[in-house]
Amino acid sequence: MKIKTANLKVGYILTEDVIGKSLTPLVPKKTMITEQIIEVLREFAIEEVVAEQEESLQLSSDLNITGSDINKTTNIYQKHGQTELSLPFDKLYQEAVQGYKKDFKNWQAGAGIEVGSVRGYFLPLLQMLEEDYTNILYVHKLANIEDYFYHHSISVGLFSGIIAQRMGFEKGEYYQAALAGCLADIGMAKVSNYIFRKKGTLTDDEISEIHTHPINSLKMIQESSSLKSSTKLAILQHHERLDGSGYPFGENSKRIPMLSRIIAVADAYHASICDHLYKEKKSPIASIIELMEDYFGKFDIKVLEVLMSIVAKLSIGTKVLLSNNEKAEVIYMKSAAITRPIVKTTLDSKIIDLEKKRDLFIKEILK
Repeated sequence: MKIKTANLKVGYILTEDVIGKSLTPLVPKKTMITEQIIEVLREFAIEEVVAEQEESLQLSSDLNITGSDINKTTNIYQKHGQTELSLPFDKLYQEAVQGYKKDFKNWQAGAGIEVGSVRGYFLPLLQMLEEDYTNILYVHKLANIEDYFYHHSISVGLFSGIIAQRMGFEKGEYYQAALAGCLADIGMAKVSNYIFRKKGTLTDDEISEIHTHPINSLKMIQESSSLKSSTKLAILQHHERLDGSGYPFGENSKRIPMLSRIIAVADAYHASICDHLYKEKKSPIASIIELMEDYFGKFDIKVLEVLMSIVAKLSIGTKVLLSNNEKAEVIYMKSAAITRPIVKTTLDSKIIDLEKKRDLFIKEILK
């Protein structure tokens, strides 16, 4: 039945889409009405909706209401998960970075790689993420410019494993994905130490030498029985791009399997969210938007969408910082645009639909 927005109450269920002025659904049908939804409807001058009253919130499960569309309960505020690394994970992470750093210096000195050694300090981290993946959302805050490279290798491995897990890979397969991400850059040990430590702009010849590191990485693990052939290929191809613009061979999409695509996304994403010698960091959400929009056609969109579902952990009530440095609160989530929700500014309570206001984006999720 049609109900005036002024008479709408929490607990009603929309039975038809609410259409905005752009003729696209502002709020989809089967959404449970909350205080935030009522506020959104008023701000967008929606005078009436088609809805039915629910006698029991238990019935909402039959209506296919999902958390990505709207808060499942009538609570006004949902907390945004955890806001910092747990102490056990933090400790293991720091130990893994130092373990990798020690191994890498040995590789630079000519020692062979022992995959079992890397597994020993790396896999316990991945196993912790299987229980609570939210720790991975904050590892970039621990990285520093001096040790960026070692943080990068551990973090790329973790992101690769979690993405593969979320994409439905079996346990053994996503463990291999994680190891591929962690070992992808070991070939940098064979690049001249001068180039590895150079802080200024690289020359063309120095860039060419850097571009040999995937081949070096493959050579270093080629004889390892602990890694599958698909894992070794992913290590070789982690800088290839679907449009043929990558290196070392400029492969196109037909010759780049999914595991390679996962490592490529994890590598590019972590590089973007950390400060290092060549560029300043971007926020996690801004980084994903950049990979999806500015680098369109280079990365697998399905992998990016999975990464986005991991990183853009937004919910109603989440406090955010916008790209204009204005603080706001998420008041409505859109399943088709999860990085661009409807927000209300803290200072003047202005309602902004970020999907339409393309010059603004979420810069940071606040504690």
